[in-house]
Amino acid sequence: MERFNQLDDVLRSCWNLLFRATVQRNSPFRTPVLTTIADAQPNARTVVMRSVDTAERQLLCYTDMRSAKVKELKANSIVCWVFWDESRKIQIRATGKTKLHNQDELAQAKWKDIPVRNRKDYATRAAPGTPQSKSKDYLPEYWNEESLALEKTEDFFENFVVIVCEVTQLDWLHLHREGHQRAKFNWNENTSKWDKTWLVP
Repeated sequence: MERFNQLDDVLRSCWNLLFRATVQRNSPFRTPVLTTIADAQPNARTVVMRSVDTAERQLLCYTDMRSAKVKELKANSIVCWVFWDESRKIQIRATGKTKLHNQDELAQAKWKDIPVRNRKDYATRAAPGTPQSKSKDYLPEYWNEESLALEKTEDFFENFVVIVCEVTQLDWLHLHREGHQRAKFNWNENTSKWDKTWLVP
């Protein structure tokens, strides 16, 4: 396995792995755990990372406006993403502040790329997490992915939210047979650069 000696190389590798996860569907980094804070308690769930902007230090995922995480993010916008690659034995934790985009230009641009079969995630008759009597009785009666016109799903755009996280901290851990390695990177607003340091694993 690759072993790093320079912090700049570690930082570059982190962003490369995150970016590649958005174009390689089988990348383990594509489905990280996203942790929010709910009433002073952590609340974690697996999400699909949709895009990465390395220049702006941004990670994006989607959610439903009616979901619990939206309420949590409105109360506390700080989140932590946890990425784990079993084959590389690399963990990346990314912490940052989020912004919610609903019914704006960015949300509209992302919504246009979502096919009918995936728009059902935002078409549930009740909010995500609502108790129900049957396991699959949650979509509108007319829903049929095979014949439903894309225009028929436009009503659900109001439920669609793009979560944009501006990363301010990265914690990298590499489990290696020759000795584990760990490093931390903190974004410095004053210098517009990353402060870098090795840590004890």
